[in-house]
Amino acid sequence: MEALHETIQNQTIQLSSLDAQSTSIAISYVFIYENTKKSKDFMHTERLADSLYVALERFPVFLGHLVEKQYGLDQVVVDRDNLNSPMFEESSSNVCYGDIRMANFHWSSWKACLPRSLSLVVTPDDSGSVKLLQVHIARLGNNSGVVMAVSTLHSLVDGYGFFRFINDWARTCAMGSDAPLVSYSSDRNIIEQNLPKLGKPIGPVSLRMYAKFNAVAEWMAWTSNATRGWMIKRGIEAADGEGHFFKVTGESLDRLRDSVKQVVEGRVSDNDLLASLASHAIAKGQKDVESSAGKGILGTISSALSTLVGQVPGNLRANVVCDARHRIGIADKNFIGNGLISPVAEIPLDKLEVAMTDRDLAEITRVIRSLVDNADGEYVRGYLDVWKQHPTAFARALVALGSDNRFISITNQTRFGAYDADFGSGRPTWACPAPTLVPNIVFILSSPDSHRDAIVYITADKPVMQNILKNSYWMDIAELIN
Repeated sequence: MEALHETIQNQTIQLSSLDAQSTSIAISYVFIYENTKKSKDFMHTERLADSLYVALERFPVFLGHLVEKQYGLDQVVVDRDNLNSPMFEESSSNVCYGDIRMANFHWSSWKACLPRSLSLVVTPDDSGSVKLLQVHIARLGNNSGVVMAVSTLHSLVDGYGFFRFINDWARTCAMGSDAPLVSYSSDRNIIEQNLPKLGKPIGPVSLRMYAKFNAVAEWMAWTSNATRGWMIKRGIEAADGEGHFFKVTGESLDRLRDSVKQVVEGRVSDNDLLASLASHAIAKGQKDVESSAGKGILGTISSALSTLVGQVPGNLRANVVCDARHRIGIADKNFIGNGLISPVAEIPLDKLEVAMTDRDLAEITRVIRSLVDNADGEYVRGYLDVWKQHPTAFARALVALGSDNRFISITNQTRFGAYDADFGSGRPTWACPAPTLVPNIVFILSSPDSHRDAIVYITADKPVMQNILKNSYWMDIAELIN
């Protein structure tokens, strides 16, 4: 930390509307490593810590102090005479790597190794301060491996920025002074300076989500970060969903793409197919639960709630997270702040009573593909204009995710290079987000085995998940991992 005093420049980083989307939320990721050579110096603590501080010279945002402002538009003040040092902890566990491997890396096999570093919400400590970077190293039994958890505030960086940091740190640890020096930017003005002058409408579904008044959301937006974080944390802890990892092979995706392209013109990406598959699997599972409940009081209540939140009965809203960088021409700027937009697609699912077919998948894929294609630079401008006009929009999205069972969030994390995080002792054998059981979340992740395969993590209410596991169309394509 003493060396950082000499190299870090004082600065104030003003967070933006895009950052406010993730206020109080953490990015928490877990990396599991096997000590295949039984090395005594495997993932050596001193080397990890020293290289961390060297890497932080290029990521000073993690060393700042969070200054709370209204509507999530906080500031990060970096003062080299008062740096906010990261939390760096180490512990030992009796759990061996082989036990985790035998459990197919299921969270239950390693979660107890990391008691403090897996929170999905960032809240101040008793002094009112917030550690902007937390690292926990858990050494597994018999020196068989390491479980490493890294967590930071999502409003500081998005997935792109987070993994730029992780992989920069890893290279620094592995290569020392030979590691390439890369400059990164946290200047939020980069986005504004590269937007087109005129925007375009973001569509009625997205506009209804972000612009419609919601009393609960207005209160959440108005209250303090600590109170908002407490509310979100309690909601997450109360969630009683079920989550599973599934593997979808590249061969399956290629077969589906050939079939879907008979109906859908133009490009069909892996993301289009996986987002469509996951959307249908969740929605079909929900439909089956509703059908089994009949038209009684539960069905009446569900229908009434859907009406109250503005949802069209029988339709699904899919929030497909997109990176704005290449859409506005800043992919080469190494911008590590939040560059994410979240357009919302409404998918008519009137065929859910019958078994899924490739043609049904094609219709959903058409909607997803159209949504993504429409999210160009003018859309980004229009999106930001709406958020500036409605500064409480970030809270409206949080409330929707927590209260509307026909609203799902889909995030693709396959381009971040999670398995490139080699600290000099080999690449991780498993990498995934911290455990969450909040229903209706979909993470599309890289596979540790092949760049052509994908890992899909899906959460749902427990009765819905049981139906997903019985969905023959989905299960013929996806292999249950854990």
